[in-house]
Amino acid sequence: MIAPTTRRKLIDAIQYEGIPPPGVVVLDGKLHRFGVDKTCWYVAYGDGRPAGRFGCWRRGIDQTWRGEGGPVMSAAEEIAHARRVTELRIARDTELAQSRARAAEACSAIWEGLSAAPADHPYLTRQG
Repeated sequence: MIAPTTRRKLIDAIQYEGIPPPGVVVLDGKLHRFGVDKTCWYVAYGDGRPAGRFGCWRRGIDQTWRGEGGPVMSAAEEIAHARRVTELRIARDTELAQSRARAAEACSAIWEGLSAAPADHPYLTRQG
């Protein structure tokens, strides 16, 4: 169980950077976008050692965040944890690449299905 104070500390860190925080914080290792124009984001992990990154693309903010808590890890546990973080990052990158590929295919299908506008189309006529 993730302590409510862990989520609160992430929210506090986001606010400290001058970013209005998200309404809900999910510590699942996935990219979450928030804000009116969705230019603010965070990726946070809640397993054992809460940590992550957050920022705002529009304002050029990119910060790391590390929550406190959890037992001190041995060298073997540190290695296992680093391996797990790497696996999560690879899974996230793979999911993103697949999502982008699906979007590209959908766009390509739409583009290929379009026909040329007729020469007497009102817009083309107005543009000369």
